[in-house]
Amino acid sequence: MQWEVMAAEEHYEPVEEAWKVDDGKQEDTLIVERVTEEHFDEIEFYGPRVGCLYARGAGKATPVYPLLFGGAQERGFRPGTENTPMIAGLGEAARLVCENLDSYYSHMLQMRDYLEEQLKHELGESHVIFNCHGKTVMKLPNTCNVSVVGVGLTGQEILSRCKHIMASTGAACHAQDKPSGEPI
Repeated sequence: MQWEVMAAEEHYEPVEEAWKVDDGKQEDTLIVERVTEEHFDEIEFYGPRVGCLYARGAGKATPVYPLLFGGAQERGFRPGTENTPMIAGLGEAARLVCENLDSYYSHMLQMRDYLEEQLKHELGESHVIFNCHGKTVMKLPNTCNVSVVGVGLTGQEILSRCKHIMASTGAACHAQDKPSGEPI
Protein backbone atom coordinates (compact mmCIF):
# COMPACT_ATOMS: atom_id res chain seq x y z
CA MET A 1 0.00 0.00 0.00
CA GLN A 2 1.43 3.35 -0.99
CA TRP A 3 0.78 6.09 1.55
CA GLU A 4 0.64 9.55 0.07
CA VAL A 5 1.25 12.72 2.02
CA MET A 6 0.05 15.94 0.48
CA ALA A 7 -0.33 19.55 1.53
CA ALA A 8 -3.94 20.57 1.99
CA GLU A 9 -3.25 24.00 0.48
CA GLU A 10 -2.96 22.29 -2.92
CA HIS A 11 -6.59 21.17 -2.71
CA TYR A 12 -8.45 23.62 -0.50
CA GLU A 13 -8.73 27.37 -0.15
CA PRO A 14 -7.44 28.46 3.27
CA VAL A 15 -10.02 29.92 5.65
CA GLU A 16 -8.53 32.26 8.24
CA GLU A 17 -11.12 32.03 11.03
CA ALA A 18 -12.09 28.36 10.70
CA TRP A 19 -11.10 25.86 13.36
CA LYS A 20 -9.97 22.50 12.05
CA VAL A 21 -10.45 19.54 14.36
CA ASP A 22 -9.17 16.25 12.98
CA ASP A 23 -9.69 12.85 14.56
CA GLY A 24 -6.81 11.19 12.70
CA LYS A 25 -9.05 8.72 10.86
CA GLN A 26 -8.27 9.20 7.19
CA GLU A 27 -8.69 6.46 4.61
CA ASP A 28 -5.64 5.83 2.42
CA THR A 29 -4.29 9.36 2.23
CA LEU A 30 -2.68 11.13 5.16
CA ILE A 31 -3.23 14.87 4.81
CA VAL A 32 -0.74 17.29 6.30
CA GLU A 33 -2.52 20.56 6.95
CA ARG A 34 -2.75 23.47 9.31
CA VAL A 35 -4.56 21.56 12.01
CA THR A 36 -5.90 23.55 14.92
CA GLU A 37 -6.53 20.46 17.04
CA GLU A 38 -5.66 16.80 16.64
CA HIS A 39 -6.44 14.06 19.11
CA PHE A 40 -5.13 10.52 19.10
CA ASP A 41 -6.68 7.66 21.01
CA GLU A 42 -4.61 4.61 21.83
CA ILE A 43 -7.36 2.33 20.56
CA GLU A 44 -6.62 3.47 17.00
CA PHE A 45 -3.22 1.76 17.05
CA TYR A 46 -3.33 -0.66 20.00
CA GLY A 47 -1.40 1.49 22.44
CA PRO A 48 -1.84 1.69 26.23
CA ARG A 49 -5.02 3.27 27.62
CA VAL A 50 -4.00 6.87 27.10
CA GLY A 51 -4.48 9.51 24.43
CA CYS A 52 -3.15 12.91 23.56
CA LEU A 53 -4.38 16.23 22.24
CA TYR A 54 -2.41 18.62 20.07
CA ALA A 55 -3.79 22.15 20.17
CA ARG A 56 -2.05 24.83 18.13
CA GLY A 57 -1.96 28.02 20.16
CA ALA A 58 -3.76 26.35 23.06
CA GLY A 59 -5.83 28.92 24.91
CA LYS A 60 -5.19 31.56 22.23
CA ALA A 61 -5.94 30.21 18.74
CA THR A 62 -7.95 27.29 20.09
CA PRO A 63 -10.71 27.45 22.72
CA VAL A 64 -9.29 24.92 25.20
CA TYR A 65 -10.46 25.25 28.79
CA PRO A 66 -9.65 23.13 31.85
CA LEU A 67 -12.26 20.63 33.02
CA LEU A 68 -10.50 19.85 36.31
CA PHE A 69 -8.78 22.30 38.61
CA GLY A 70 -5.86 21.95 40.98
CA GLY A 71 -2.16 22.23 40.22
CA ALA A 72 -0.95 24.30 37.31
CA GLN A 73 0.50 21.45 35.26
CA GLU A 74 0.37 21.72 31.46
CA ARG A 75 0.25 25.55 31.66
CA GLY A 76 -2.81 25.42 33.89
CA PHE A 77 -4.88 23.24 31.55
CA ARG A 78 -4.90 20.17 33.80
CA PRO A 79 -3.96 19.21 37.37
CA GLY A 80 -2.03 16.14 38.40
CA THR A 81 1.12 14.27 37.58
CA GLU A 82 1.62 13.02 34.05
CA ASN A 83 1.50 9.25 33.62
CA THR A 84 5.00 8.96 32.14
CA PRO A 85 4.96 5.18 31.49
CA MET A 86 1.69 5.43 29.56
CA ILE A 87 2.93 8.45 27.61
CA ALA A 88 6.11 6.55 26.69
CA GLY A 89 4.00 3.52 25.74
CA LEU A 90 1.81 5.65 23.48
CA GLY A 91 4.91 7.02 21.77
CA GLU A 92 6.35 3.52 21.32
CA ALA A 93 3.06 2.19 19.90
CA ALA A 94 2.98 5.12 17.45
CA ARG A 95 6.59 4.44 16.47
CA LEU A 96 5.85 0.76 15.82
CA VAL A 97 2.84 1.62 13.67
CA CYS A 98 4.85 4.11 11.62
CA GLU A 99 7.69 1.61 11.21
CA ASN A 100 5.41 -1.29 10.21
CA LEU A 101 2.52 0.55 8.57
CA ASP A 102 2.56 -1.29 5.25
CA SER A 103 2.65 -4.78 6.79
CA TYR A 104 0.02 -3.89 9.44
CA TYR A 105 -2.22 -2.40 6.75
CA SER A 106 -1.84 -5.46 4.52
CA HIS A 107 -2.57 -7.88 7.39
CA MET A 108 -5.65 -5.96 8.56
CA LEU A 109 -6.93 -5.74 4.98
CA GLN A 110 -6.58 -9.53 4.56
CA MET A 111 -8.36 -10.15 7.88
CA ARG A 112 -11.21 -7.76 7.03
CA ASP A 113 -11.69 -9.29 3.58
CA TYR A 114 -11.62 -12.79 5.10
CA LEU A 115 -14.25 -11.79 7.67
CA GLU A 116 -16.49 -10.37 4.95
CA GLU A 117 -16.17 -13.56 2.87
CA GLN A 118 -16.96 -15.72 5.91
CA LEU A 119 -20.04 -13.62 6.75
CA LYS A 120 -21.32 -14.04 3.18
CA HIS A 121 -20.60 -17.79 3.32
CA GLU A 122 -22.17 -18.40 6.76
CA LEU A 123 -25.23 -16.14 6.39
CA GLY A 124 -25.80 -16.09 2.64
CA GLU A 125 -25.12 -13.13 0.37
CA SER A 126 -28.80 -12.09 0.38
CA HIS A 127 -28.68 -11.52 4.16
CA VAL A 128 -25.43 -9.50 4.31
CA ILE A 129 -25.11 -5.84 3.31
CA PHE A 130 -21.76 -4.12 3.64
CA ASN A 131 -22.31 -0.46 4.49
CA CYS A 132 -19.64 1.37 2.58
CA HIS A 133 -20.16 4.78 1.07
CA GLY A 134 -18.09 5.30 -2.03
CA LYS A 135 -15.49 3.02 -3.53
CA THR A 136 -14.86 -0.22 -1.71
CA VAL A 137 -11.11 0.22 -2.17
CA MET A 138 -11.32 3.28 0.10
CA LYS A 139 -12.60 1.33 3.12
CA LEU A 140 -10.45 1.36 6.22
CA PRO A 141 -8.59 -1.95 6.54
CA ASN A 142 -9.55 -2.48 10.19
CA THR A 143 -13.26 -1.70 9.83
CA CYS A 144 -16.14 -3.88 8.69
CA ASN A 145 -19.51 -2.14 8.80
CA VAL A 146 -22.15 -4.72 7.97
CA SER A 147 -25.91 -5.12 8.30
CA VAL A 148 -27.54 -8.52 8.51
CA VAL A 149 -31.08 -8.44 7.16
CA GLY A 150 -33.82 -10.99 7.50
CA VAL A 151 -37.27 -11.19 9.02
CA GLY A 152 -37.11 -12.39 12.60
CA LEU A 153 -33.32 -12.67 12.76
CA THR A 154 -32.06 -12.05 16.28
CA GLY A 155 -28.48 -11.45 17.33
CA GLN A 156 -28.30 -14.90 18.94
CA GLU A 157 -29.64 -16.59 15.79
CA ILE A 158 -27.09 -14.79 13.62
CA LEU A 159 -24.28 -15.85 15.95
CA SER A 160 -25.48 -19.46 15.97
CA ARG A 161 -25.17 -19.54 12.17
CA CYS A 162 -21.58 -18.24 12.30
CA LYS A 163 -19.82 -21.22 13.88
CA HIS A 164 -16.33 -20.01 12.89
CA ILE A 165 -16.71 -16.33 13.84
CA MET A 166 -16.27 -15.08 17.39
CA ALA A 167 -18.61 -12.20 18.23
CA SER A 168 -21.07 -11.08 20.88
CA THR A 169 -24.42 -9.31 20.98
CA GLY A 170 -23.07 -6.27 22.77
CA ALA A 171 -20.05 -4.10 23.34
CA ALA A 172 -17.87 -4.11 26.44
CA CYS A 173 -17.80 -0.31 26.46
CA HIS A 174 -21.61 -0.27 26.73
CA ALA A 175 -22.06 -3.25 29.05
CA GLN A 176 -24.08 -1.17 31.53
CA ASP A 177 -26.48 0.12 28.82
CA LYS A 178 -29.65 -1.62 27.79
CA PRO A 179 -29.47 -1.65 23.97
CA SER A 180 -32.55 -0.69 21.98
CA GLY A 181 -31.76 -3.31 19.33
CA GLU A 182 -29.52 -6.34 19.23
CA PRO A 183 -26.10 -5.23 18.02
CA ILE A 184 -23.49 -7.87 17.30
